[in-house]
Amino acid sequence: MLSVWYAVHVRFYSAGAETKLIHLYDLDYKGCMSCFACKLKGGESCGRRAVNDDLDPLLEETRTVDALILGSPIYFGDVTAR
Repeated sequence: MLSVWYAVHVRFYSAGAETKLIHLYDLDYKGCMSCFACKLKGGESCGRRAVNDDLDPLLEETRTVDALILGSPIYFGDVTAR
């Protein structure tokens, strides 16, 4: 996986782009808990995650990027669930 990232990094860096590698397993975050707080119109969390954890700064940062490349290992012919 790192060799793929390195190849992509070199290609984009040589074109003048800034790259960043983030390992999600280094962050403490939870998935959707089906609380529906993000769906309550006029609610405090309407349209965004209601849970505050290590994923928040990363999600905020993704709002300003020009491109986002996601990678996941392939096990048994499919991407990992977590």
